[in-house]
Amino acid sequence: IFKIPSLEQLHLQRNALCELPTDFFQLLPSLTWLDLRCNRIKALPSGIGSHKHLKTLLLERNPIKKLPVELGNVTSLKALNLRHCPLEFPAPLVVQKGLRAILAYLQIYAAQNSALQDLTSQ
Repeated sequence: IFKIPSLEQLHLQRNALCELPTDFFQLLPSLTWLDLRCNRIKALPSGIGSHKHLKTLLLERNPIKKLPVELGNVTSLKALNLRHCPLEFPAPLVVQKGLRAILAYLQIYAAQNSALQDLTSQ
């Protein structure tokens, strides 16, 4: 599939996938729809943050505990399915508020951590 960079929709549900390659999102820059439901994926690669076209991301029933803060940079995202994922970060109260709240939380968290790192490096 990585030889088709123009691929827009990818349905990988129910494939017992455990992980995505680190450069998954860079190799598929035209993706708008990604269905990863009912797999064994524990984490998303941080490279998702540089994706410009992803609109729908379906992660239902994966053992994901933490979303990458870089997901907050995916401003094209319109739908995010996290049902039955044992998320610990962001907190369930944030997740219950929906996609916009999740993305905003991740953006703020990333900015605060960046500022904190700047202060500690000085």
